[in-house]
Amino acid sequence: MSDKSRKKNLFNTIFFYFIVSVLGSFIFLLLTNTYYISILQKTKKNQYIIKLENLTNSIQSIFDEMHSIISVFTLNESLKDIVTNNRDYKNSDFLKVHNATNVIQNYPKSKDYIHSLFILSEEDDLVISNYGTSRIDEFFRNLVNYNGLNKYYWNKFYYEGNNYEVLPPSFINSNSENRETKVIPVVQLSANGIVFADPLIMNIRESYIVELLNDTKLSKNSLVFQYKENYIISRSNSNKPFNLRDTELIQLARSVLEDSNSNQQYFKKFLVVSKENKLSGTGVCAITPYSDLFYESLAVLRMPAIIFAIGVLLVTFISFMFSRRIYTPIHSIAMHLRENYQSEKDLTGKNDLEFLNQNIQLIISDMIKLKADLSLAIPYVCEHYLLSLFSDNEILREDEVTNFLSQHEFSFPHNNFLVIYSVLNFKEDFFKTHSKTEYNAICQGSILIGNDTFVSYENRYIFTVATNVVCIVLNLKDIIPLNDISECLEKYHQSLEIEDSMMVIHSGVGRLNQGLNGLKLSYKEALQASSQITFNDESIIRFSSELIGINSSPHYTIAEENHLINYLLQGNSPKVLESFNKIIDNNTKYNLSENSLKELYLQFYNTAIRVINRKNLNIYDVMGEEYINISSHIGDLKCDEINKYIKNLFVKITTINDSAKSLKELTNIKQYLDTYYMEEIYLDLIADHFGKSPNYMSKYIKNTLGVSYQDYISELRINKAKELLQYTDKSISEISKEIGFNTRHPFIRKFKILEGISPTDYRQINRLG
Repeated sequence: MSDKSRKKNLFNTIFFYFIVSVLGSFIFLLLTNTYYISILQKTKKNQYIIKLENLTNSIQSIFDEMHSIISVFTLNESLKDIVTNNRDYKNSDFLKVHNATNVIQNYPKSKDYIHSLFILSEEDDLVISNYGTSRIDEFFRNLVNYNGLNKYYWNKFYYEGNNYEVLPPSFINSNSENRETKVIPVVQLSANGIVFADPLIMNIRESYIVELLNDTKLSKNSLVFQYKENYIISRSNSNKPFNLRDTELIQLARSVLEDSNSNQQYFKKFLVVSKENKLSGTGVCAITPYSDLFYESLAVLRMPAIIFAIGVLLVTFISFMFSRRIYTPIHSIAMHLRENYQSEKDLTGKNDLEFLNQNIQLIISDMIKLKADLSLAIPYVCEHYLLSLFSDNEILREDEVTNFLSQHEFSFPHNNFLVIYSVLNFKEDFFKTHSKTEYNAICQGSILIGNDTFVSYENRYIFTVATNVVCIVLNLKDIIPLNDISECLEKYHQSLEIEDSMMVIHSGVGRLNQGLNGLKLSYKEALQASSQITFNDESIIRFSSELIGINSSPHYTIAEENHLINYLLQGNSPKVLESFNKIIDNNTKYNLSENSLKELYLQFYNTAIRVINRKNLNIYDVMGEEYINISSHIGDLKCDEINKYIKNLFVKITTINDSAKSLKELTNIKQYLDTYYMEEIYLDLIADHFGKSPNYMSKYIKNTLGVSYQDYISELRINKAKELLQYTDKSISEISKEIGFNTRHPFIRKFKILEGISPTDYRQINRLG
């Protein structure tokens, strides 16, 4: 394939992806619109259900208020007597009823919707109302003209036992008001358990109900109506006529309630929601054309559609321009990579994109492999980092430790820590019958067994402190019973048992503590609990909490052990023996038992083993033929013999290979100080360079050089300053900066302390003419 052909193919591919993305966005918009319409329909239906529920309650409250008003009306004994007994009305009765009707019509809660109130007395052939009192014929003919509700209707009116009946709407032509009003008659038949002798007709303004219906509409073309049985009581205004008769509307409303499919053709055009009130025998129904929902969705999406159309044109143009620009760097990279191929046939059928993809996959594969190889070493780095912190007595800066671990993708998910420190003690008979390879295999296998034993603890970290020492860190979310830890440890000990009891395990368990400093404390506690186990022929588990309050236990603090370890590492034999004797003397004051004293010696022995491991040595190499396994024979040896052996062990540790090593280390440190004394040099920097702790480095320099590192550096700087003062014309400020002082004042002060005179005086006295 030619370069020109590849170029065209690549350009077309890039442009094709741009166009496809634009068309995909357009299709997504159409699908979004369709989905939005369906969501809108569901939303409208839910809104209608809520609004119809409120509307039904509002209408029902009107009827209930009317009924309660009449109930109050009948509490008056004289009025109660009038409406419940068939008798001739007196003039005083007319006045009472007339005044009462006026009060009801102007009642604060109902004056907005009560139009009028009539009492029909068939016995007296009278109608008493707020318009006055007249004969029934004259009333319905001249004063009020109900539409079809005349005297003969009321003579045939059937009482069905309800408190009130809602009648079809009618028009009242009131001569006094000289206008026609549409009302909804409500016939009151009883109140407070009392049946009226004469029916009470309360007329509700139909316009008031219409306002409630209009407020319920969710679109301009919606229709909301109230119905009863086979007639519509009232309906809302609608900008779009519905070509349905009243009976069809009622049937449609009832079909929704009955979940009927008889009028399914209407549901293709309308969204219908209906609600029925069984107390009043009425219902309300809302009908919304689907076209309203569609246009409403278009109104919402119109602006995005316009913006999208403009965007399509713009993106098409930009796609073409960017396709041309994108090609250039891609083709350049591809051409550079093609130079590594020997022949053109290796590239057959591959355009630039395919070629780049293949090469990038190879690069990524190499990176993943490299990262996987590096990740194998990360746990060991973090383990040794934590162990170095555990051996230090200073308080951890938790944020620094957390940052270091997070950089190596190592973290603790919880804040509670519990540490287990297990030492595998091999008896002398083991080494007579087994090789060192078998010894190492058992020690390495203890890690795998520990991982299987503590598998129920999700966040567990198991690593080796020394060849025969295993440290288990449990990162716990909640507090757990010590019995659970004990059961797992016993199972761990049993799994490691070998034939003829040639090995016993001593495990110390620290307390549950919080934070990284708590982790360090738990490690120290577990180490102390393990080291204070008196040897016997059985594996033992000791919890740190068991050590508290035991007066017979030897006193050997972590601080004392750390001092002893530092002296051993420095090779300072006098200090080692001095510390050893001091600790023994402090403990013998308490009249320790022989077993407790042996326990103390065993702790010294374990301290020596840890130092030997840190020196990458073996105790057999240190002691040679004098080797005695104190852990195995402590019960048979006397305290004096153990004391002598421990001292001998300490002396050999401080002397073996330390002379040459110490001289080399001292030479390196002195050379480092002599080279960098004129720079900003700190104890932490020196210690970090040689992989030591700052405390160790400070004491080592002072013991070997005879002065502190600050005094040694100051002496080097002042000697260099004397040379510059005597042989150069540089100013005091220039000399102070050149030899490592930030400003001239500390330099002058230090010079006076060491030389007894100022730098200026020294220059004047020793300047060569």
